[in-house]
Amino acid sequence: MFCLNCGKENDHYLCNDCRNCETLRRIHDDIRNFAFYPDKCLNRYVKELGANFPDPKAMINIIPDILEMYNYADVEFYYCLYYLTTRQKDKFAVSAGSYLEKNDFHAPSYQKIMYSYINNKIPGDFKGAEKWCYLIWETDGLFCDLYYLAAKFYAMIGDYDKADILTDKAMDICDSESARFIYSNRDRMKSTLEKQRKDTERYRNTKPYQPKSEDDRAIIEQYHNERGIVFKTSPRVTHINQNDFAPINEYYGDIPEEYCSFWCTEVYSPNASKSICEIAAVKVKNDRIVSKFSSLVKPWDSSVSARKSAANALGIDEQNLIDAPVVSSVVSEFIEFISSDILVSTDALTTQSNLLIRALRYSGMDHIDNLFLDLLDYAADISEKFDNENNNRQYIFECFSLKEGKNALEKAECNVMLVKKLKKYSE
Repeated sequence: MFCLNCGKENDHYLCNDCRNCETLRRIHDDIRNFAFYPDKCLNRYVKELGANFPDPKAMINIIPDILEMYNYADVEFYYCLYYLTTRQKDKFAVSAGSYLEKNDFHAPSYQKIMYSYINNKIPGDFKGAEKWCYLIWETDGLFCDLYYLAAKFYAMIGDYDKADILTDKAMDICDSESARFIYSNRDRMKSTLEKQRKDTERYRNTKPYQPKSEDDRAIIEQYHNERGIVFKTSPRVTHINQNDFAPINEYYGDIPEEYCSFWCTEVYSPNASKSICEIAAVKVKNDRIVSKFSSLVKPWDSSVSARKSAANALGIDEQNLIDAPVVSSVVSEFIEFISSDILVSTDALTTQSNLLIRALRYSGMDHIDNLFLDLLDYAADISEKFDNENNNRQYIFECFSLKEGKNALEKAECNVMLVKKLKKYSE
């Protein structure tokens, strides 16, 4: 092994002469650059070591080994970054919370951790974000991003005057030569702040902020009640029986110039009922995707083990599904997105439509007017090669050398690629 800073033969990633905080800062940045932006990494020793990893991102995992060489108090900031980068939400919350309690509020590193800490708290833990947003409210000279984030928080909880003051403050900072940003830049932040103004005004005059998660709604309701804001919860949805849902209608004919490709991801459960944990759709015009919709769905009728299985399959934390919006909320947005478009997918008349229909029924709907086009049926009509035992998504994808998507949105986009292949094949 050799030192990642000087290249000296060594039994660890840094030799004794290079074990100082300034070297750590450089090496840490070099490792992150190699993992996410290889062209930016100029450290030959990091690049040589990284060449041994099958995936450049795996280099991130050596950071804890390097940090163990230092006093914990001196490298706590880097532990926070590591947990944030590797999406270890619980460990980041604990590490960042400890770091924020002990360090200098005005330090750039402190403000970076604070931004991520608050951003991970809202929505989901407004109480946990409140203390830090109030500190931002009381303090001058911070990064512009923090004033925006605090404005967002206060708008959500119904303190609209504070939200406007913080938005104006951030906008003034953007116009100054001394403006400092964490993850944004001047033009992008101005655009974000203009949107925040509109959000605050909408919450104040049209409808208070209302989270999609039932748990989050209960917390926000407490804040709104303190300020005398009327909080209208969504009425309880009546589930529609399967026999009371109108049959769907099949589309016959060639694939239209305009359509909507969709995909529902199922929660695998040992019981007979089926729910979805993700739904996505893309609008297509003249073979080009023009807009996209995707959302996680809080699973219903599923055991804890099923929810964990779904989270593993999606590659996300289980908490993301717990915090996801309820099905009725997602379905409402989905129906608005698809409008009257023809719905296209593989298994569109069987598995996919069944999953979608159950989501609709659990949202109180008893019919869907859109026509459905099943790409497997379409493929079978084009060629006997895609019929009978070969009439499945996996086989057709293999025939056209298409790579399957990892989530619902990618699979909906894969449907569009399949449409293009089938059109060309039929010519």
